[in-house]
Formats: sequence, C-alpha cells, structure tokens
Amino acid sequence: MLALDLQRRLDRTFALAQLAIGLACGVGLLPSALRLWTTDDALGALLAATAALVLALTLGSAALLWFAGQRAAVGQGRGLHTALALLSLTSNPPLGTAYGACTLWTCWSHPGAAAQLAGRPPPPVDAAADQRATRYHRLARQVVVASGLFYALLGGGLLAALGPFLEWGGAEPTLTVTADAVELGGMYGERIDRSTIQRVELREDLPTITLRTNGYALGGTLKGWFQTREHGRVKLLLHTDQPPWLYLYRDGGLLIYGSEDPDRTRQLSDALGGG
Repeated sequence: MLALDLQRRLDRTFALAQLAIGLACGVGLLPSALRLWTTDDALGALLAATAALVLALTLGSAALLWFAGQRAAVGQGRGLHTALALLSLTSNPPLGTAYGACTLWTCWSHPGAAAQLAGRPPPPVDAAADQRATRYHRLARQVVVASGLFYALLGGGLLAALGPFLEWGGAEPTLTVTADAVELGGMYGERIDRSTIQRVELREDLPTITLRTNGYALGGTLKGWFQTREHGRVKLLLHTDQPPWLYLYRDGGLLIYGSEDPDRTRQLSDALGGG
C-alpha cells in the first residue's frame, strides 16, 4: 500500500528530526556541564542532568516513531499512530503539526490505508487518493526536515551559549579592597569608592527576598537587584548557604556580599572595618 509506505518514511523522517534536535540541544549543554562537574559544582550536575534528560526523551521519542514506522509497513499500528499524531500536533510546530496532520489523514481518511489499518479488506486502488498521499507526505517530510534542522541549529546554539552564561553567573563573586575603592568582579560587578560607604556590618542573616527585579538566581547563587521586605531594593552578590554576609551601606543603597569561603568574607569585613 503506497500510503502506508509513505507513512513509514514520514515516521522515520520525524524520528531522525527529533533525534537531531535532541542531540544538538543535549550536546550543546555538555561542555559546560563537564567543566562545572570537575569543580563539584551543583550547577554542573544540574546541566548534566538536563542534557541527559533531553537526550533520553528524544531518543525514546525517536525509537517510538521508528517502531511506528515498522508497524505501518505491515499495515498495523493505527492506535499508536493516532496517539503520536495527536501528541505531535501542538508540539514543536511546524514539524510536529505537519507530521500529526498528515498521519491522521493517512490513518483515518485515506480509503485504502484506513481500511487496512482497521483490519478490513482494502478497497480497489484509488489513484486519486494515492496522488494526494504522495503530495501530502512529500510536503510533510519537507516541513519536518527544514524545521527540524532549524530547531536543531537554534536549540543547540542557544543552549551552547546558555552554558557559559550559567557558568559565569554561578562563579564565585569576587570582592577586592584597595585604599580607595572596593572592586566587585564578575556578573553585576562594579567599583565602589570607599568614601561613599557609610558603614559595614558582618551578619549571619539575610533579608527576606520578595522579588527579583534585575538579577541572576540559580542554585543558591544570587547576583543583581532584588526587592526585600526589610531593606527595599538591595543588590546581592552571594551564596545563600554560606554565612556570614557582608552588609555594605553606601550612597547607592545596600549591597550584601558573601564569598563561598566564610573566612574570606570575614577577612574582607576586617579590611573594611566592619563589625
């Protein structure tokens, strides 16, 4: 049956497209995950787990689609194809939409394919229906291939760029004290003239954060501007699980800093005359 052979090809094309997207996205995260993993950073474990999940889901989806194609080749698998088509209609448009619409038409509207998949004797060959099947499946495959390549390049590129961004955001916030200024390095870093610092406190508690207004927050690392209940808008450069924290009251508002090494935070407090 021509329509079922075309459906088998469409199943395999969609399977390969899903696999390409998953590999591009998963591999895009792996370099950053491996670099962070060597430092025993929880963020590295999170990235590695995300990459593994993406790969597992796409491998499973590709295997299921390949199996569906095998079933179509022998005139079986109507229920499986219907389920895959319905799930695909709203996922990854337009490639999922193209696959789902064409598959539903094959399973339920093509006279010969629908009858054979339902276990009924197929009617006489319908040349017009086979011509439509050829046209629909060719169009669906073209959409799947083109959009699959687009998503693979876009998704892989974005995740490859996301990894270094997360590395940068999760890196240790640095603070250097000089005679004239306090230098904050990394994401949301700045230079603070010591003359603008009103007082410094070393504290074991953090304010209650109610909103992130312009900042980075992942894995206990907070960088940027946050709204707090006690102090209003505050700039944070710290790890929430590493007390104590250095409170710098300055002309531009409160800044709270905390190193991964508590002793380092205490040393900086002493250098700034905090208590």
